Amino acid sequence: MSYERALNRAKSINAKTFLSIERLPHGLGFVASYANDQSLRCVGQTIIHHADGRYGIVLDQNGFVAAEMEARDLLYRAGVFPAGAPSQPEPNQPEPEQPPLTAQNALRMETVLRLHYPELDDVDNLLASALCDLRHFADRHGLDFGAQDHTGFFQYIDQR
Repeated sequence: MSYERALNRAKSINAKTFLSIERLPHGLGFVASYANDQSLRCVGQTIIHHADGRYGIVLDQNGFVAAEMEARDLLYRAGVFPAGAPSQPEPNQPEPEQPPLTAQNALRMETVLRLHYPELDDVDNLLASALCDLRHFADRHGLDFGAQDHTGFFQYIDQR
């Protein structure tokens, strides 16, 4: 049943460019392939660009679009994404000093934005594109973006 659900989900993203769906080893999930990346930019994960020109996204074992980190983990556990391997610290080495949480969060966001918008070089355009997509996200979920922005602003003030 999960294969059918994954197939239907993959087709619902863009039936016109959908090509195929493949099971990941060990039943961990699926990779859906498309002829181009049209409609894939909004799925919330880095798009796979296959060597043969196809584009793909990862679906979990229940047929849902996997979040970015879950997608990387599924590909790693399936043995098809060694770059996603968690790094192991050297034994008997002191823990590196961590930057403040706000700096970590800012760096994490920049990393996500650069992965999602690889064609954009400057941070002004990265932020503008992210805000645009967040507005679409709010619309899709029936949220008041302005109210959420207001709440987020006060969270930001508290963290400074």
